[in-house]
Amino acid sequence: MVHVEGLAFDIVKQLFDISLRYYPESCIHVYTLDELYMWNVNQDEKDYLQPRGVEWTELQEPNIDFLKDTPITKIIININDMDKRLAFNEIARKEIGDKFKTTYSSGRYIEFNNISTDKGTGMLKLAEMLGIKPEETIAIGDNSNDLPMIEAAGVGVAVRNANEQVLSKADYICKRDNNHDAVAEAVDKFIYNKID
Repeated sequence: MVHVEGLAFDIVKQLFDISLRYYPESCIHVYTLDELYMWNVNQDEKDYLQPRGVEWTELQEPNIDFLKDTPITKIIININDMDKRLAFNEIARKEIGDKFKTTYSSGRYIEFNNISTDKGTGMLKLAEMLGIKPEETIAIGDNSNDLPMIEAAGVGVAVRNANEQVLSKADYICKRDNNHDAVAEAVDKFIYNKID
């Protein structure tokens, strides 16, 4: 791991408990540096994650106290309805305050990260460590959690099937989608200059 700015355990535990209280049917993901722990893994979540090669450890009880001394990078809640995801964020902010950053992804997740962390700050930190100027960076994305990265990059690229927010902020929209070599298209265009 090059650089980590995780979430404090007490914030993660509060978010975990809020999910149990208000959305008990939801699957909860807790990410450490090396492991993904999940509670309430339903078949829909398995069907979504397994083809993507995601591996996890299933919690046998709704308790994450065993992680209190383990660095946690983020917590994600699977709530398929956007209005419910927005409501969850409002509840969490009322109970915890503005101690985290919220993003939404894949049309199914609400993600909670460190207040100072997003894909944009992460990309710029890596670029700095590698001696790359911000204007020399390219970011490719499709969902709301990619927006900070797309906006921070020298060139922000959206895949064809990106959501409307990402499409509206991108400097370039691929002709291909994320399942049909959009990244290769962006590399050909901006790195190898093969596409006009």
